[in-house]
Formats: sequence, C-alpha cells, structure tokens
Amino acid sequence: MIDKKTPHTEAHLIERFKEKGLNEKHFPKLYAYYKHCFEELYEDEYIDWTQEDYEETGDSAHKSALFVTEMFIDVFIGEKAKGQGDEWSLAVANCIEEGEVVYHITYHDMKKINPELAKQELLIHSGTFGGDENFIKHYIYLFEIEVVFKDIEKRAKKYSEIYKTQSVIGKSEVYIHQYARLLSSGDYNPIYCKEYAYAYDKALKEGKSETYALEFAEVYGEELVDIKARYGISEDEEQINYAIEKVDAYMTAWDYNEKHQLKNFKRFADIYETIYFNSYYPNEEGPIGTKEEIDVKILEKVLKEYNK
Repeated sequence: MIDKKTPHTEAHLIERFKEKGLNEKHFPKLYAYYKHCFEELYEDEYIDWTQEDYEETGDSAHKSALFVTEMFIDVFIGEKAKGQGDEWSLAVANCIEEGEVVYHITYHDMKKINPELAKQELLIHSGTFGGDENFIKHYIYLFEIEVVFKDIEKRAKKYSEIYKTQSVIGKSEVYIHQYARLLSSGDYNPIYCKEYAYAYDKALKEGKSETYALEFAEVYGEELVDIKARYGISEDEEQINYAIEKVDAYMTAWDYNEKHQLKNFKRFADIYETIYFNSYYPNEEGPIGTKEEIDVKILEKVLKEYNK
C-alpha cells in the first residue's frame, strides 16, 4: 500500500517522464515540481482524509499531483515544439495565469535576469503566428511596453494590415507606424489617429525633438478630432484653421516653457492663447509688422501679464 503522506519517488516517475519523450536533464526539475505540488495538495486538501475517504473517491494527493505535473509537462513540450528554449518553456509552464498574459509575464521576468535571452525568445514566440515582418515588429513593440494588453495577436495583425494599405498610398514610415499603432489598438477615433500621425511626422520632418513631436501630435490630434468629428462643422475650413492656429499658439507657449520651466505653465499657456488671438484678430485694425515682430510683442505682453 502506498503511503498517502509521502510523494512518489523520482525513480517511480522516470518512466512517465520517458514516455513523454523528455530529455533526462529535465527529470530533476520535473520531479521537484511534482513533489512541490504533492506537498501543497496534501497539506491543503488531503491531510485530514481517512482511508474511507480515499477508497470512496478514488482520489489522492498522488493522483492530483501527477495530473498537475502532466499538465505542466504538456505545456513545456508544446513550447519546446515551437522552438523555444528550456528557460522560456519552463517559465510558461510554471505560470499560473492563462492566455496571452502568460507570455507577457514570462518575457518581462526573463528580461530582468537576461535581457538578450528574453529578446531572442520573444522573437521566436512572435514568429509562431505566421505573421509578416510588420506583424512581428508590432507584436514585439507591444510586449516591450510595460503594460499588459489584451488581444496582442489581434492588434499586431490589424497593425500589419493597416501598414500595407498606408504603404500603397505612399505615406512615410513614421506616419504609418503612428497611424497603424493607434488605429490597431481600437482605443481611438480614426480621425484622431490620422491627425496625430500627420502632426508627429510633420514635427520630425521639421527637425523638432521627439518630446516636441509627441506633445504636438497629441494636442493636434485632440483639437482636430474635436472639430472634424462634430456633425455640421466637420468640413468647416474656418473652424479647422482656427483649431490648427490654436495648437500652434499652444506649442509656442510649450516651447517657451521647456526652455524656462515656468511655475504655472497652464496659466502661461492660457494667457498666451488669449493675447495671441487678440493680437492677430482684434476687433478693429489688424496687427502691424512682420510675423516675427508681432510674435515678439505678443510674448512681451504675455510675460507682463503672467508676472503680475
């Protein structure tokens, strides 16, 4: 009779491991996993069982631990069959979560210890879906962000499809990536995606910094979608031009703040916008001088008001 309190020996399980076609180097780790499962299950569920309980149910810590261990082995074998390494495969098998989050956790845990190996394993994993180069690029991009996304495979496929269509019509790679990245997430209005990508691309083409491009794209996208998505004024050129000019005024204020680190940027930006439009579009006679001269006067007025 088997001692209900004691796990099977490693020798007892070796034949099971061999039947699965496993390399002998994995036997010690698999047995350690089985033993850990047995001890936890026995303490949590079977410690107070009588002989009658075992006979009536046909269950035991041995049986349950073997079942869990075989599930672990099947996942491990499945990952190895995809071309994954031992560390990745063991980590995936050992993860208690389900679905895509398993791979996200595995990647980021491995990245903390061995970034290069994690990168190699993720590349292998991303190639198991049959996607093209753009699919793989975006799939990896989503994993690199420290946020767990749902439907990563679905989003990467959508990204790839959008990338192809935008390439055909001659959009730049910078524009395409930003547009496809946002649109494939399903979180943004298509108009916002288009305007954001346009602004981001425009800023970089003009030699602006990445920080500037990100700020400009976000503000531009928000202002333009607010106009273009509203029924009745979506094609109103005057409203659209006003929104663009409003963004330009904001970015001038933002740029000044980046250089001078003001204590209250929002107040400064609000004052700048008000004085800017009052200067360029007064009730009576318009501004006199070149744009550069007018902008200098605007800044002087803004600083005077801001410093009161």
